[in-house]
Amino acid sequence: MAKAEATMRGPWNLSPATTLPRLLADNAQALGDAVALREKEYGIWQQVSWSQWLESVLCCAAGLEALGFAAGDALMVVGDNRPNLLKAGAWSLAAGWSNSGGTLTHAPGTAGDVSQAVALQAGRWYRLGLTIDGRTAGAVTPQLTGGSDVSGASYTGNGRRSDRLQAVTGNNRFSLAATAPFDGSVDALALYLETSACLAQGTHYLWLEPQTGDGLAGPASGPFTLEVI
Repeated sequence: MAKAEATMRGPWNLSPATTLPRLLADNAQALGDAVALREKEYGIWQQVSWSQWLESVLCCAAGLEALGFAAGDALMVVGDNRPNLLKAGAWSLAAGWSNSGGTLTHAPGTAGDVSQAVALQAGRWYRLGLTIDGRTAGAVTPQLTGGSDVSGASYTGNGRRSDRLQAVTGNNRFSLAATAPFDGSVDALALYLETSACLAQGTHYLWLEPQTGDGLAGPASGPFTLEVI
């Protein structure tokens, strides 16, 4: 962080040769795995290194370029003050979609997608979880896009939903495709890489048993329900 702080204290160089992406790349090269950002999620501090931040920004830029964005074009980003906004990795909203505090809502009348740039590995499986609320008509479908699109199940009801999607070459965005009649909201969305250490998707039950320092067990309590997406 020392280099970033020194940059903030010194005079700004506003010449065309110095841009925020160039400053980010410079810090990523110099600081690498040092922590650039921290955010608390589910009570646990999540860390993002300078090199990870740069990779996210480059993936976002590549996704926007693939969508046809060029120099001079403008994109409005709406959302909370979160690391994803700083990475410019927030949602790109097509007609009919809005984002309020991280809740994505689609107004009926126009079919459209909402998407975000993500770093995906071809051949790997990604797990998805989301909550749909307020839907009375239409459907929404999660997709991995870029190259050949990979579509998950089309959801036509409210509640918590989960799925698995296998990325293919060229996939660089996650999107939600809404049909014209879809009138619901999507919230609590999570997408993560599946590994051999992951529990199977679905409901699991845990029991807890206290122990003394000498290893003497107390009465077990449970079951506690754990839902794995």
